Amino acid sequence: MKNTLTKFFCIISFISVSAQDLSQEYLDTLGDEELLALFNDVVNDSLKAELVARTYLAEAREQKDTIKMARGYDRLARVYNSKKNISYADSIIDLTINLRHKTYPATGYMIKGYEFHSIGDLVNSTKNFHILYDYAILNDNIPHQLYALNFLISSKSQWGDGLDALKLQKNRHKLIQREDFIQKLTESSRKGYSKNVEDLAKEIEIVSIYGFINCYVNLREYKRAKEYIDLLTIKVQAYQGFDKEKYVQWPAECQLELSFHLKNFNDLEIISKKLLAHQLKLKDASGLFDNFGFRGLANFEQNKVKKGIFFLLKADSIYENDLVRILPYRRRVFEELLAYYQYNSNDSKQIEYLNKLISIDSVLKINYQYFEPENIKRIETPQLLYQKEVIISRLKSKNRWFKTVNWLIGIFFMGSLTLAFYYFNRQRVFKKRFKVLQRNKKDEVQINNGNSFDKLGISSKVVEHIMSNLDLFEDQKQYLEKDMSLQDLAKKFHTNSNYLSRVINLKMEKNFSQYIHDLRIEYSMNELLSNSRFRNYTIKAIAEDCGYTNAESYSRAFYKKNGIYPSYYIKKLNQTTN
Repeated sequence: MKNTLTKFFCIISFISVSAQDLSQEYLDTLGDEELLALFNDVVNDSLKAELVARTYLAEAREQKDTIKMARGYDRLARVYNSKKNISYADSIIDLTINLRHKTYPATGYMIKGYEFHSIGDLVNSTKNFHILYDYAILNDNIPHQLYALNFLISSKSQWGDGLDALKLQKNRHKLIQREDFIQKLTESSRKGYSKNVEDLAKEIEIVSIYGFINCYVNLREYKRAKEYIDLLTIKVQAYQGFDKEKYVQWPAECQLELSFHLKNFNDLEIISKKLLAHQLKLKDASGLFDNFGFRGLANFEQNKVKKGIFFLLKADSIYENDLVRILPYRRRVFEELLAYYQYNSNDSKQIEYLNKLISIDSVLKINYQYFEPENIKRIETPQLLYQKEVIISRLKSKNRWFKTVNWLIGIFFMGSLTLAFYYFNRQRVFKKRFKVLQRNKKDEVQINNGNSFDKLGISSKVVEHIMSNLDLFEDQKQYLEKDMSLQDLAKKFHTNSNYLSRVINLKMEKNFSQYIHDLRIEYSMNELLSNSRFRNYTIKAIAEDCGYTNAESYSRAFYKKNGIYPSYYIKKLNQTTN
């Protein structure tokens, strides 16, 4: 089940004001609370957020107010990448380590815990959350206690002792059931914090109920998990906070996993389909991975292998493209994919998924070593490495065999190619000799002077007009223009394409396309014959010079007209002139 840390991070400290274009002059007119409120509003725009945070920090330095400086670093630590945010969190800690304050230096450890978690360093993340929790107890800071517990419960449940996680979860829930809980939340918030504290309390309760579900599922106490799913559904439906949308799918996601464990596969498929649109809308990579993963595994358990592999590959594609956190239960997706390709004897795919499992196990080993070393025994890395070596050895043997076969085929092919080349080369020589005999003879357009006007059914004036334009067209070499079409030429001649086509067909005894090709090829041959520099051009450059968009089209047209390719023609011309 997904870790709720990221979801819980935004619960404890955001206000909203209207966005606007910022200038330093404008920011200098704002007070402390106005700057903090404005920061929360522009936090998703890193440039604006940095400007606001640095303005606040500069004012705090002028006032020599340590807590305000810490708040400035606090805001800067939300703007950058994880590595830089951690350095700003260290600045908060260094600045306030000797103070006794309700929020600082604890917030520095909270930021470090969150950022280490974001980059997948679970061990350092946990260490910082333990420190945060100790400060939260010392300072009686309820939000900090809840935030630290949220992570510690989740990580213990997934990686360590599930019963210890449940014990912590029960302690957390006792905190939010205290009669003075709302009062403690209010006291722990800084002055100027404007979020509805009652809505905040309801959000925290929703997260806590989710924590019970997480614990009971990992302990395989599915009946108790179902009770809390029902309670979560009621609480989410009743909640009317502005960010309700992010909680709407939680009960369904929990029920999806529970349906898988209870083998209620019909319910699972219905829930999966309903969840999909919402998860796609939110771009929830983890939710989509679990959705496809559980659906694929469910189909495998029903022996619907084709459908199962379809969904498992979808889950894998999300893992490839997004930062989906490695959790122990997610490993099974890759185990099944490996087993599938082992059954189908697909060596390359086996190596791909062996590599993924080895990579996943490296993360599992680090986390289990910290939380529950006994669980390391469940990691199969040595066996996976052995399987990988066996497959690689088999592939090497196959490659040696294929190389031998390919060598024999190559010898046969080269012999056949030599004979074929001799035959075709002789034919080209014959054609070339014919072309050499004809190269000084200029082709003349043969005009059918028979009953041309009658056959065309067009007035003589129109025919003469078209023919004179065609003469001009050829003299000015307009046929070298790219993308020349019958319609374009008709428009240029101020006639219609039907008349133009008919005149070319009858008078030139060829269609429009052949007419253009012949003109272009004739032009290129004359240039190649008379201009040695032109022969040094690449075929592509010659083609473009003759109006073709690529070398292939030019070569095909040249071959169609002359029976040889332009490269061969150029070669023979160079041999002749040299």
